[in-house]
Amino acid sequence: TIFAICATPRPHVDLSAFVGDSMSPSKQDAGTQQKADRDEGTRLLDPGLAQAVGVVAARVDLPMVAAAVAAFDSAHAALAPGRCFDGAEVLCDVLAGRADRDPVGAVRKHLQAGGDPTALRRIERCLVPLAEIPRAVPRLRLLLLHATLPERLACARKQLDILIAAARDLEASGLLRDVVKIIQRSLDWNAGRTAVCGRAAPAAGEAAPP
Repeated sequence: TIFAICATPRPHVDLSAFVGDSMSPSKQDAGTQQKADRDEGTRLLDPGLAQAVGVVAARVDLPMVAAAVAAFDSAHAALAPGRCFDGAEVLCDVLAGRADRDPVGAVRKHLQAGGDPTALRRIERCLVPLAEIPRAVPRLRLLLLHATLPERLACARKQLDILIAAARDLEASGLLRDVVKIIQRSLDWNAGRTAVCGRAAPAAGEAAPP
């Protein structure tokens, strides 16, 4: 028929390989085994904190950050402006977000107790370079503050200049003086009304004051 002649032939795609791989018991067993291997090791962090650390560790070069913290150098390549610096800021927020959850401190206690760092889970093991540095998280926070200090000062000066200019404009404004006079007269009028209403009425049988 005309429909059979004009119809566009459909390409033949063999999906058996994809279906076979996804449904193959051997593949599922291999994936389960890989997941089990990945999860093996001593766990020191709760699941939520471990997930947060894992997300940050995937985008930050932790050994480089540890080197910058150890050298206490805000000009280190690990703290270069851009993605590196942003990642270090996020890392600092995650590591010092809550006082009752100290991932670096947990790893440090494990090491100080004689624990084997190679026996740790991958998430905890990536924090070992920072855990070996005393007060690593406060040092990292100071480095980030030092790196952003000129920008913060410039922003503060700009805002202060805006406030000073606004104060000068208000001081020289005649309209503001008129508004202040109106407010002052309203306050005086309210004070007079309150004084009049507050006088006690004369009791029965008493003569009104002259």
